[in-house]
Amino acid sequence: REASALSTQDGDKKNVVAIGDDAQATGSRSIALGVSAQAGTLERVRDRSVYKDNPELITKLKAQKEVTDAYVSLP
Repeated sequence: REASALSTQDGDKKNVVAIGDDAQATGSRSIALGVSAQAGTLERVRDRSVYKDNPELITKLKAQKEVTDAYVSLP
């Protein structure tokens, strides 16, 4: 939804608000504030390519898993 001031849109979208010049909001529970602001429904991405070329992220996630596993195994 594009707005030059304030607009809300219902129908297939829920709780969509755009405030500001050329602000655009799409999806569910989206708010766009400011000039040329854009907002959309956030999606969780579980894609192997995100991790494949990121050894630092893999190391961090493994360390977090070790800590979590240690807490889970406590009596």
